[in-house]
Amino acid sequence: VWVLYCDLICLDYDGNILDACTFALLAALKNGGSGLTGAKLQDCMSRAVTRHKEVKKLMDEVIKSMKPK
Repeated sequence: VWVLYCDLICLDYDGNILDACTFALLAALKNGGSGLTGAKLQDCMSRAVTRHKEVKKLMDEVIKSMKPK
């Protein structure tokens, strides 16, 4: 999971501030490094699915151990 937080500071309020901030954000995102290849993205997704199964199994075991006997 990626999270992106952007703080935009407007130095000049002449014009439409929302458009200026949006254009600045898009320009910054188009210049911040290389994107993931399709193969790398698929690898990340398969690892996430595998990890999900592991965590779910552990959680199920904990829940099962907490049930009254």
